[in-house]
Amino acid sequence: MKKIILFIITILIASQIFGDVKIGLLTYRIGSTGAVVVRESGFGPGDNNDSFYNNYIFPPSTVIIPDSINYNNVKIPVVGIAAHALHGCDIVGKLVVPNTVREIGEQAFAQTYIDTLIIGDNVVSLGNELFYNCEYLRYCYIGNSVSTIN
Repeated sequence: MKKIILFIITILIASQIFGDVKIGLLTYRIGSTGAVVVRESGFGPGDNNDSFYNNYIFPPSTVIIPDSINYNNVKIPVVGIAAHALHGCDIVGKLVVPNTVREIGEQAFAQTYIDTLIIGDNVVSLGNELFYNCEYLRYCYIGNSVSTIN
């Protein structure tokens, strides 16, 4: 019984989430394996102001997700993009996903105004309906390490 309790405690500690950090337009969830983009932090669809020019980054810009973030003076690698993280986001233009990201969750980029997407070479898993209703997407580069596309 003691071994089971010790095992459960070890699992809980290993999977501990340390907290969310907002850096620029993105919010990251810090965990024991690294940081995951969990949401876009700017205005987006459904906010109080429905004007396109007030809700979205305009003119078009380039958003580069960093390969790491600093959290309490510790460099934490960005290892994933959560499901629905940028769904309906206010990024207009180009999005670059770094080589440190290994997984991108379902509908992570759904209903966005992204027109160019560069996904790093170390991504191995792409979630279901990743580009759902991305009518502005004109160019997408996906690295050669992808082994799972849902």
